[in-house]
Amino acid sequence: MKKCKTFTSLLLATLIVNICLVSTLTAQVSELLKQNSIQDVMLTEEAGNAMLVFTGNLQTLKDTDVSLTESDAAGTQYSISFSNSLWDSMDTGPITKTFGPGDPVSGVEIENKMDESGGASPVFTVIVRVNTRESVMPEIVKPFSTNEIKFKLAGVRGGLAESTLAQETRTAAEQQVQIQQGEQQARMEAKESVEAIIQQYRKPSIMQVSIFNASGYPKRAYGLSVYLGKLKKEYIEESLGMKMEIVNISNAPTMDHKQSSIYFRKNYLKPALFLAKLIKGDQKVIPYKEKQERQGVDIEIYLGKDYK
Repeated sequence: MKKCKTFTSLLLATLIVNICLVSTLTAQVSELLKQNSIQDVMLTEEAGNAMLVFTGNLQTLKDTDVSLTESDAAGTQYSISFSNSLWDSMDTGPITKTFGPGDPVSGVEIENKMDESGGASPVFTVIVRVNTRESVMPEIVKPFSTNEIKFKLAGVRGGLAESTLAQETRTAAEQQVQIQQGEQQARMEAKESVEAIIQQYRKPSIMQVSIFNASGYPKRAYGLSVYLGKLKKEYIEESLGMKMEIVNISNAPTMDHKQSSIYFRKNYLKPALFLAKLIKGDQKVIPYKEKQERQGVDIEIYLGKDYK
């Protein structure tokens, strides 16, 4: 009878802990979904004015989160910063998007920036470098909507594409510049290997995860592997649109990690952030350096003394 009562008490305690854990995870996932996500940039025309438009999930974007700076004296290069935002791409490196030869904007370069100087939780900023074909003065159109933000390219004549006559009357100097730019772009593309191109533009279909116990307490890595690899596996795979494999569970070489850390390979920033939200506590999310990468591993989780 005493054994029965003891088992019932343990079962009840386990249920209470699981309920608390589910509540905590729900709150963490909710915070992840609040992250501003910029998905695309395009050129449009409204009332004869050229517009540079960014679209995405901008539910929590504020006026103070957007800043615009001119980066050269000619007025043909600008930088736009979106604070507390992520560019919706699996790639952490710069992404370049070019426009047509008759458009006022020749191209944009987008990059995710991560700042860890403020504490354990990193702050993400989207930096957009805009190159225009002539001197313009972009103006932020307010108020923002929940799915797009617009910049009016003041000083640009209406119409995004030049007329046939205008194209035929371009100066020889402009044509020569375009030829040089085309040759330079061709040389750059020739240097890129097929493997690099696939890695940059193709969304991964699988992530391979290693879990290391660096906390000094036994069985922490195994417990997390059960939680992620069994209890949450289906939820993780459906949310990220990729399969997950836990390929290694072991103790770290040293047990003096005070704070848990998650290291990720290029293209795996979003999966790393997603796992960080599911794991209890605050983790540092850190990109691999090339020399640190291990074959067959995309994300490494080191559980520190703060993980309990």
